[in-house]
Amino acid sequence: MPPRAAKRARLASPAAASTIEVTCPAPADVSASRSDAVRRLYEAGELCDGEVVHGDRTYKVSRMMLGAASQFFRAAFAHFSESVQQRVALDSNLSPVTVEALLLFAHCPGATMAIDPEEFAAAVDQLGFVELLPTVATALSSSLDPSNCVQRLVLADRHGEPFAGVLSKGVEVLSAHATELCPALASVSAELFASILCHDACTAPEAPLYEALLAWRSHDDARHCEAFDTLLEHVRLPSLGLDYLVDNVMYAPEVVASARAQKLVKDAIAYLSLPSRRVTLSSPSLQPRGPGSILTSSEWGTLLGWLPAGQRPSERSLLFRASRDGWKMTDLHAKCDNKGPTVVVVRTPDDAVFGGYTSVSWDSTACFTADGGAFLFAMRGPNVTEPVKLGLKLGQAGDAVCHNHRHLAFGGWHDLRIHEGMCRSNLGYSFQTPVGATCDTFGRCPSFFTGTEAEVRLEELEVFTVAP
Repeated sequence: MPPRAAKRARLASPAAASTIEVTCPAPADVSASRSDAVRRLYEAGELCDGEVVHGDRTYKVSRMMLGAASQFFRAAFAHFSESVQQRVALDSNLSPVTVEALLLFAHCPGATMAIDPEEFAAAVDQLGFVELLPTVATALSSSLDPSNCVQRLVLADRHGEPFAGVLSKGVEVLSAHATELCPALASVSAELFASILCHDACTAPEAPLYEALLAWRSHDDARHCEAFDTLLEHVRLPSLGLDYLVDNVMYAPEVVASARAQKLVKDAIAYLSLPSRRVTLSSPSLQPRGPGSILTSSEWGTLLGWLPAGQRPSERSLLFRASRDGWKMTDLHAKCDNKGPTVVVVRTPDDAVFGGYTSVSWDSTACFTADGGAFLFAMRGPNVTEPVKLGLKLGQAGDAVCHNHRHLAFGGWHDLRIHEGMCRSNLGYSFQTPVGATCDTFGRCPSFFTGTEAEVRLEELEVFTVAP
């Protein structure tokens, strides 16, 4: 079997258990009665002037209608030896059901059949039914799940732009099931691996992606060696964390063998350990993945559920990221003032993640601002067992947010205060404390977010606009 046919045969594996209903687009000016008449003629083999042979089946076909629908059949009947015999033999590896569906579609626009999507996509490509590619892509996207994700990503890589939606949906599913699915990337093309790593929809944890890249490198050492460095540039190395980089990446044989890879890792370590150098380090591998680097997709979904109904954007809109835009409060106010409702999210080196929401715009004046909808939240931390929303105490809406060019603060006595890369909490003055939390005699829980009453250094700070 030729290599190209073999690849298609693998993609059209009978292992796929589900089928989809695909309808061939029909011209708007073709009446139902006329379509029924054409279908009856085709099924009866009447007025057909050619034949298509597939295995032990022979189909009577109209060469004109088949040639109009398929580049492959047009060339075969018009220019190849088949034009004399008026007979075309098809690859026996194609699914009989798929062949029958495509012939029916060519003669009877509007016909619908239940078929295996992978088999159908491979046959559409091989037999040149170009107009059906968008229909196939839509069907593949709508039925994509973890069981067929990688297989359909391979199809998306083969077909390019018509399958952009399949690629996007596939990357989303891969990201949500990264630990389970990333090992299967070892056998994909370098181009597909790069498309996944660079795609905006990729929110997968970095460790499974990096480990999949190592497996990909080992899968075909001779062919993948040169591309390894290029792909490593698209792994967000700082997101792996300093300990992981030192223990699992710095001395990996694949990294040690490449001066380029070693530099990427050294830059990532410098990025994490020397915040002052972050602005000058601009390699793509150093920038956090996606529009936000702190909250996971699940945490973002939880946060959106806490926002007022009219302020739940479908996508994150990042205004400010300290590691990218600078840690000075003047940098933050320059990008975040007068932007409407916002969410502030911070992360400490110990992976405590918390923040606050305000429905009023930030500005640099020194005053408290009323905001009855403001709240604080905690997603992760030493005292956080599950995500928690902390609303205002009764009568405290007038001091909900403190505007000042020197800091961002929530609460009349700074329940949460952020200043120049540092954070401190006096939770319990204006905002509620969590049920069961350990508080002092004044009802305050200054150590709830971080585990300490002292001021702590922030590892990252992000501000999102949430105006719809």
